Amino acid sequence: MTNTFGNYLKELRAKKSFTLRGFATKIGMTPSYLSDIEQGKRNAPTKDFLDKMIKELNQKDLDVNTFYDLAKEGKAVPIAEDVKEIITGNKSIPVLCRKIKENNINVKTLIKEIDRGV
Repeated sequence: MTNTFGNYLKELRAKKSFTLRGFATKIGMTPSYLSDIEQGKRNAPTKDFLDKMIKELNQKDLDVNTFYDLAKEGKAVPIAEDVKEIITGNKSIPVLCRKIKENNINVKTLIKEIDRGV
């Protein structure tokens, strides 16, 4: 069922046995706002709230990358918040991205090489 951020969040919250109201209180959000997110009526919240959610949902079932990737859906600039932070926090990243584009580097191959430790 995990195909939207709201569904994923709801599943994770349920696995932790948090009520909607209780979880909203823990992260400093109104229950109605959290309910709207889980029902897909609102996009995922800001990174501050995402980080609070991750902290409270600290469990083996939480895949942080999936969490951020699903949270980017529906945003005006569809970049996961953690990736946006990496990009804006390192001036070399835009240079790297341009080099990849200029040299037609296959990104999937590059990722495989990095994973191999090359």
